[in-house]
Amino acid sequence: MSAALDSYVNRLVSVITQDGRNIVGMLKGCDQTINIILDDSHERVYSNTQGVEQVKLGLYIIRGDNVAIIGEVDSETDKAMDLAKIKAEPLNPCICLKRFSKMADEVKRILVFGATGNTGLACLEQVLKLEKKVVAFVRDPEKIPASMKPQLASVVVGDVENQGDITRAFQENQPIDGVVVALGTRNNLDPTTMMSQALTWIVGELKKQPKQRLTVCLSAFLFWERSKLKPIFGPLTDEHERMLNILESIKDEQFHWVAISPPHIASEDPVGFGTYLVEEGAVPSGASRKISKYDLGDFLVRALWMKEYGHKHVGLAAPATG
Repeated sequence: MSAALDSYVNRLVSVITQDGRNIVGMLKGCDQTINIILDDSHERVYSNTQGVEQVKLGLYIIRGDNVAIIGEVDSETDKAMDLAKIKAEPLNPCICLKRFSKMADEVKRILVFGATGNTGLACLEQVLKLEKKVVAFVRDPEKIPASMKPQLASVVVGDVENQGDITRAFQENQPIDGVVVALGTRNNLDPTTMMSQALTWIVGELKKQPKQRLTVCLSAFLFWERSKLKPIFGPLTDEHERMLNILESIKDEQFHWVAISPPHIASEDPVGFGTYLVEEGAVPSGASRKISKYDLGDFLVRALWMKEYGHKHVGLAAPATG
């Protein structure tokens, strides 16, 4: 790619970064890892309530691993645009499905709790697509599709309310490189501590592993003001808050955890697999009120090695479709 950029040198280019920024400037050079140097550059900050803000940067370097898209800008056309009158949704961080890191390569065996729920099955499917070994923790093995069973490294039959079963899942499948927790209560909204207790035991066992990587699916109601939440959802939201508190109590930087809160989980994909928005501490701006189980399963697995989301609670949703 660096050779392809040679023709852009001393020309105006627009760069979209992985962390959701748009930087425009004169390309002065780049290297084989796509680290690029821009001169007379500025960042364009978009808003749906006011015109584009242009923040002057001057001489600026962008790391290659943060470059998502780069393209040449027609100078005359660009000058003719009145950016002060242009309104647009702010850019969101990019999710690149083919971006693998050394951390991803190190995750070889993944243990999935809640493996026969809608989200759990999607997680199993995604782990297999990524050609990694998957251990399924289930209460009823008959709920695993027959076509999937031969592909699994192991099936642990147990109950998350039994600490011994959780311990056995780890001990019989050493080493575990990552854990996905996709526990749910189906349609039961009664008060419970089942999931938070199970998570406490899971965290305890994971701390004994050489690699400590954990993703947990939580409710998007955690982002709501409690006064706006229907009372019927209160007890279950309390339980998800207890689970989040368990994660946030983990201060060891070597223990990589990500809490993921989706909105309504749909069976069908509204905009196409792999197209989703992520935002720290909130429902993503410009998002719809749903996410497909396939995209949720995909992110629950990939977030095991995405350092940028480590020790964070993020919202996940499909883009709004208009």
